[in-house]
Amino acid sequence: IISLKDDESDLAMKINWLKSQIGERFSGRSAVLDIGCGAGMFLYKFFQQFPTWDAAGVEPGRVFGETAARRLGKPIAIQEYFPGLFGKRFQLITLIQVLEHVADPAKLLAGTVDDLTPDGLVYIEVPSVRDFSVLPPDHDRFMSPHLAFFSPNSMRNMCARAGYAVIHIELSTTARGKVDLRALCHPSRDAKSFPLLKDDVSMALGERKSFQLKLTKKLP
Repeated sequence: IISLKDDESDLAMKINWLKSQIGERFSGRSAVLDIGCGAGMFLYKFFQQFPTWDAAGVEPGRVFGETAARRLGKPIAIQEYFPGLFGKRFQLITLIQVLEHVADPAKLLAGTVDDLTPDGLVYIEVPSVRDFSVLPPDHDRFMSPHLAFFSPNSMRNMCARAGYAVIHIELSTTARGKVDLRALCHPSRDAKSFPLLKDDVSMALGERKSFQLKLTKKLP
């Protein structure tokens, strides 16, 4: 994956997008924390665009975590994340394809506030409910133990519950046709008082119905 050309790499396109959003926001030495860093592929590509940044990662899987530590030469905690794990604050925290795997994503996200600098940002990427209408039922997207798929409003509501205001949110289609929902957020003292947005239940149900119809057609 890390050897793909930039115009063929979802990782490279993701990081280019982040660079366009962050710009020159952070001066001096900055640091990124990647929660659920896997084998370190995102951070490896990240350093190509942000060579002066420091980094740390969290990965509960031992094999992936040890691979990331060897690849990056950076601190990788091979365990579950908890606030204050590294005893420092970060300008950027990333949760890429993580929150859909946990029972209480808002609680996990809320803990990251304590690990951000006052001007820090969180980048979130999760599967979109749109996948149910655009992907075949046997796509590997549906083989992973996902506890949730997100719509734009459910993403905004989750962020508000966690104490974050959304700066930017958008749908993004990967090279393999998956539809991700990505958001850039910053801590907000007022976020928890934001009125909850009405989720577009009709859209989500429509996507699910489309998925069920496709699944039925594939059954013998």
